[in-house]
Amino acid sequence: MLYLTDAVKCGPPKNRKPTPVEISNCKRFLDSEIQTLKPKYIIVFGKIALRYFMEHYSPKTEFNFSSMLEVQNNKGYHIIEFLDFKLIPLTHPRWANVQKRKGEFYMEYEIYKKHLIKVYELIIAECFFK
Repeated sequence: MLYLTDAVKCGPPKNRKPTPVEISNCKRFLDSEIQTLKPKYIIVFGKIALRYFMEHYSPKTEFNFSSMLEVQNNKGYHIIEFLDFKLIPLTHPRWANVQKRKGEFYMEYEIYKKHLIKVYELIIAECFFK
């Protein structure tokens, strides 16, 4: 099973980053869904969601990053193994098609789309054909 999520269950006003309080308020819902669904793969969007999982769950190996471009590299994805699931962090969709913002470069939409296709092909192959 595949589970897609962000750090919060609803988008903050004006599409801003969620605050620590908002993330804390959503924690029990997010954790409950994961516990109930027991997904084999979890795809998280953005560094806030990635950071949440790295801090609240126990990865099997250490994973350090400074930007999401490191995380979503030319291959299109990284897989971080946890005890009960595999985590695939991806750039948040709102950054797709944004060429430059605050001096940082983000991913073009067409590249992002190709990466999503690779991820879904991997998951479909592993979940349904093994």
